[in-house]
Amino acid sequence: MLYTADVWCAGLVAKGTGKRLNGRGARGFASKMARVQRMATLMIMGGMRSTASDILDAHVNVLPFQQTLRKICFKSTLRLATLPDSHPLARDIKTAYDYGAARNFNKPKRHPSPLHKLLYKFKINPTEMEKILPVRHYPKWKADVEVWIAGKKEEAAEEDELANEDLRVYADGSAIEGGVGAVAVLMRGEEVIDELRFHLGKDRDHTVSHTAVTLPLINTYN
Repeated sequence: MLYTADVWCAGLVAKGTGKRLNGRGARGFASKMARVQRMATLMIMGGMRSTASDILDAHVNVLPFQQTLRKICFKSTLRLATLPDSHPLARDIKTAYDYGAARNFNKPKRHPSPLHKLLYKFKINPTEMEKILPVRHYPKWKADVEVWIAGKKEEAAEEDELANEDLRVYADGSAIEGGVGAVAVLMRGEEVIDELRFHLGKDRDHTVSHTAVTLPLINTYN
């Protein structure tokens, strides 16, 4: 029901702005959706038709519809502001913000885009937001780390004797004395640099196979 709400309801974040910015179609659609939410809360609570919508929302533990729209638009604006500079929209987002900042966000454009409306309302500066760059690799990229999984204890001991790498990580998971856990040890030569243990819980709630998910996280931490 709220698909692409950050586009069509960008001018309805605050009450009354829809009419002032000629958002008649969106304002009417938002009112209809607020009625749908009221119908749902009435059915959940089994209340009378004369019950106020705010009381129904509070008892059902849902936000008033106006606040729901505001939350969606704010999350969308925040997500746009954190896009890396390599993203195709990054330049347009900064331009839209700079346009509003130069006018103290008081004089909107004559024909503002949803992007301008969102940045005018929330005033989120994209240059002050942390950028999380996506991790990319060449299709033929191969990891520099070699992984060896021994099938038996004897094979593991033999591979340990033959290992000549300066930096090594040993990891394993097991169930003992009613508990299930995982451990990783970081070694340089014959010296133990660091080790990390993680207790998943009781063996009635977890199995040794669950440690297969935990071990990569432990190795990454190390």
